[in-house]
Amino acid sequence: VDTERLENNSAVFKVTVVDTGIGMNTEQQQTIFEAFGQADKSVTRLYGGTGLGLVISQRLAREMKGDIGFISEERRGSTFWFTFECEINPVSLTQPIQVNELADKSILYLEPHTHGRIATSDVLSSWQMTVMPIESLAELSNAIEQQESYDYALISHDVTPASLADLKALIVTLKEKVGSVHLAINSNSPNLQEALVASGAASCLSKPLTPARLAKALLPADNTPLAITAQTVDQKVPIKVLAVDDNEANLKLIKALLSEQVQEVITASNGEEALTLCKSEKFALIFMDIQMPVMDGVTALGHIKSSTFNDQTPIIAVTAHALSGEKEKLLTEGFSSYMTKPIDETMLKHTIYEYCDLDLLSAPTIAEQFVAVSKTIDIQAEAIDWQLALSRTGNKVHLAKDMLSGLVKSLPELKQQIEDAITCQDNEQAQMLIHKLNGACCYTGVPALGKVAQQIETQLKQQHTLDDLEPEFFELFERMECVLEEAPRVINDVEMLEDV
Repeated sequence: VDTERLENNSAVFKVTVVDTGIGMNTEQQQTIFEAFGQADKSVTRLYGGTGLGLVISQRLAREMKGDIGFISEERRGSTFWFTFECEINPVSLTQPIQVNELADKSILYLEPHTHGRIATSDVLSSWQMTVMPIESLAELSNAIEQQESYDYALISHDVTPASLADLKALIVTLKEKVGSVHLAINSNSPNLQEALVASGAASCLSKPLTPARLAKALLPADNTPLAITAQTVDQKVPIKVLAVDDNEANLKLIKALLSEQVQEVITASNGEEALTLCKSEKFALIFMDIQMPVMDGVTALGHIKSSTFNDQTPIIAVTAHALSGEKEKLLTEGFSSYMTKPIDETMLKHTIYEYCDLDLLSAPTIAEQFVAVSKTIDIQAEAIDWQLALSRTGNKVHLAKDMLSGLVKSLPELKQQIEDAITCQDNEQAQMLIHKLNGACCYTGVPALGKVAQQIETQLKQQHTLDDLEPEFFELFERMECVLEEAPRVINDVEMLEDV
């Protein structure tokens, strides 16, 4: 883009596009601006088109007091250009950006997209910053190793539900070598941006970046973390969502979390029930557990996609535990994405935003919610982490208490069933029961019990025998007893503090 003419109240710009394609001979050039004409009729068969594009472009250019033309050489390519005239706004729309404090500062800039990387690097360089532009995570690791520290890091990232945990881990890693970590992401979700700021980012901006917003992020007036987001409305998203899980407690929790965000939530306890519902109702989004009796999630996905109203509905896999490679397999099976239990409330909101293309509800940040609750309820226990239980349920005290009570009620029977499976050497039954326990532990603030349950499930999936895992099962039963012993006091303390 070049400036052809610049006067007091108007300017003429010239836009040039270079094409190194097949080019045109002299005869073809004479008909290129004729309606329904193409330089080579075989082009229509190869590339499509009607021959009207350049005619329309010529008229548009002339309506803007400009013109259109080209230079072409057969087998060498063509250069097309067009000009247009526009008035100059006499009022300055922006104040000059004061970026003197950024001069001589070093910034590590990750952007996979070439044009965006070049454009933003030019802006940063114009501010007299020392820019290290890179295009991949591998280059990022090398850059950190080669230089002891950077003043800033600007990380451009296309966030998905599957990549959120990795991005949070990257923030933590970068903060060891970088003074201030800033993010540019492909989302306007305020909840997602606030969650990333809570993870340690100094700011989180939605793409595309502008110099003004970037400068404001790098030089915040009050030096407080920024989550620069779009405006949102305080209302539920007007969609209907289906949640599928065979664990009654887990289904209760995900329904509670979803009900705060969307207008209608329908539940099913296995894939067969979900399939029946999908044949009679249309859903905007489906959250599908994988390991279920009657019909598992993968089988249900196939039937839903092939024989219901919901063949185009995004289906999100929800799994308590996945080995390396299993998550990729779920995507290959046809799931739109996947989430790992325990479900993060912020990520749940981001998933609704991403797959339903709707603005999310405004809500307090995770940090604000945590502080508000921790000031009023302080529970001390070893086997039960009450603050973790709260965070797993979106800081909803009643829901956290109900989830813990449900786990405690189920533990004696579940323990007996696991012991029976071990006695009968029934690996399949034992794995099913441990999977159920692992899922329940995700939301109830019992990290020690959950950790050993996850370890056992992993080893059973790797074909270890029940005899091989005797020490692990012994520890599992001990952890169960500790939870059963502490739970009545914790629940009682919660109820007393609620009444204060």
